[in-house]
Amino acid sequence: MELRDGGFTALVQVAGIPPAEKRRVVERLPSEAPVNRLIEKNITRVPFSGCWLWTKSVVRGYGRASRGVKFAYAHRVAYEDYVGPIPKGLWVLHRCDVPSCCNPAHLFLGTPKDNTADSMAKGRHKAPPRRSYWKLTDQQRSEIVVKFNAGVPAVDLAAEYGVHKSRVHQLNRAAKAENK
Repeated sequence: MELRDGGFTALVQVAGIPPAEKRRVVERLPSEAPVNRLIEKNITRVPFSGCWLWTKSVVRGYGRASRGVKFAYAHRVAYEDYVGPIPKGLWVLHRCDVPSCCNPAHLFLGTPKDNTADSMAKGRHKAPPRRSYWKLTDQQRSEIVVKFNAGVPAVDLAAEYGVHKSRVHQLNRAAKAENK
């Protein structure tokens, strides 16, 4: 089957889409659904990357398309119209990591966990802020509780172990709750 979109078949082949999904992409032509015309009308194709950048409304980097009175992310609309329905609980993720890209060849389904794993694998995931209490071992936590109960001031223990004095009190309360 030949597509009438000027090269979409080539993009599908390059993207590494699984054969079953590829078949669904190829079988759905842009002229078959009115929303596809909406997508075609509001994108700019970037030749070197293959991305279809949404040029209308953009919120936090993601294209926003209207479906009647409701709004949806443009990449989700593109996926539904070119590939098929999105099962409940799945997200539409970008292979290209360009939030405004609507090229179905660059989109794939995944869970939020898949999204995080993909982000981490590509070096785009920010590590959470380092907390001072993360550096305490179980042994150090026990030592702090024993010393605090022996009368060593929380300020001194905090300075010795490199944590805030409120963490010393928190460890002591947690130890007491554990022993009840």
